[in-house]
Amino acid sequence: MSHSPRGFTLVEMAVVMAVLAILLAAAVPSYSRFLVRKQMELAGESLVLDLRLAREESVRHGQNTFVSYRSGEHWCWGISRGQPCDCAFASSDGQRCNVARADSAEFPRVRMDRADGVEFEHTMGRAMAPSQVLFSGGPEQKLRVEVNSLGRASMCRGEAC
Repeated sequence: MSHSPRGFTLVEMAVVMAVLAILLAAAVPSYSRFLVRKQMELAGESLVLDLRLAREESVRHGQNTFVSYRSGEHWCWGISRGQPCDCAFASSDGQRCNVARADSAEFPRVRMDRADGVEFEHTMGRAMAPSQVLFSGGPEQKLRVEVNSLGRASMCRGEAC
């Protein structure tokens, strides 16, 4: 009675490893783009929520509210009442961002390419002028957050914007 050997041969194992390497080589860049896109979406959603907060704060406290930005690789935004703040400093000699603040450390793979500051007036929460913020996560990944003249913040992604 002949017993057939159990297990894998070295050739079979090498073939399996080669197939796995090819699959991983195709999947890793896709997964990396997915992570960047998700971070970019989270940054946009966070900004939209903070813009809504700024609008509500202006009406609640009866004082104009400002959203200030610093664009670039090490970007930030800050919300303050009464006058604009410098979001680059958590606390500074000038006006600090006394309502909210966020920066690129929370979203390390995302870049803020352009940002227009916005002021919400205190009676109806309208924006004094429309504004937009552009985020990017790479050459093909773009996201735009807009505030219209009524003070409504919205977000759109990709080439459809």
